[in-house]
Amino acid sequence: YWHVGKLDEAEETAQRALAVAQQNQNPRGEQYALERIARVLWTRRDSQSMEYATASLKLARELQDRGREGRLTELIGHLYSDTLRDPERAAIYFTEALQICRETNNPYEEAWTLWGMGSLALLTDDYMTALARYNEARQISEDIGATLQVGWDLYRMGNVWYNLGDYNQALDCYRQAHFIFNTAHHPRG
Repeated sequence: YWHVGKLDEAEETAQRALAVAQQNQNPRGEQYALERIARVLWTRRDSQSMEYATASLKLARELQDRGREGRLTELIGHLYSDTLRDPERAAIYFTEALQICRETNNPYEEAWTLWGMGSLALLTDDYMTALARYNEARQISEDIGATLQVGWDLYRMGNVWYNLGDYNQALDCYRQAHFIFNTAHHPRG
């Protein structure tokens, strides 16, 4: 539901999953459900997402799931950047997440983290850093075949070019992203 933009259904399903996991004393299931709720709330830019993300991160650490720890550290970076607009804290979490993603050899999450770092640079009007991070993310995404992620990278690169006043470059990026999202029938894109 989250991937296709049905946020109410995604949140409702994740809340039910959380209740079942807690009832059955299943910490891994609880951790996954908390993360899913946090992602839905992040998409809505709801600050309550931080509560769910930090609870999920705590469980991932208790379960010694370093890969999930990296993923959730990255999510918290996004929350500080996109939702709470705290660039200093976001940078700390993104840097830690990038280290964990590389340590655990997780290129998919590494690309998402670089995308977040690009968004953070865009937030602080550091356009050249934003372009560099989005390009790094796009290269990794292309290498692993994560086509939708390439679309998001191109879309955000379009935003950078737009802010730099290069409307032709922006339009080219937007068209490429639109083609990817349209081909994949990705409604959120």
